[in-house]
Amino acid sequence: MREAELFRLTLSAAANAIAVRTVSAQALAASQLARVAATAAAIEAWAHLDPLRVRAEAVVCDARKGVNKGVLNGIGIGVPCGAGVCL
Repeated sequence: MREAELFRLTLSAAANAIAVRTVSAQALAASQLARVAATAAAIEAWAHLDPLRVRAEAVVCDARKGVNKGVLNGIGIGVPCGAGVCL
C-alpha cells in the first residue's frame, strides 16, 4: 500500500503494521492528516485538531523501539461528535 493510502488501514491492521515496523507512526499520521485536509471542509467534523502535535507524537511513538506502550501506540484516532453534542 502506498504511504498516501495508509489512512485506509483498519485499526487492527495499522496497529499490527506499526508493531512489526512495516509502517511508521509518522507515515500513518501524515496520511491521516492529508486525508483530514482533503475532506475537512465537506465533513466539518473537527472541533480541534493540532497537526503539529500529531506529528510530534508520531515521532515519539516511532522512537520507542521495542517498547510496547499498548495496542494503540502510534495510531491516530478521532472522536466523533453526534447529534450536536461534543465532549
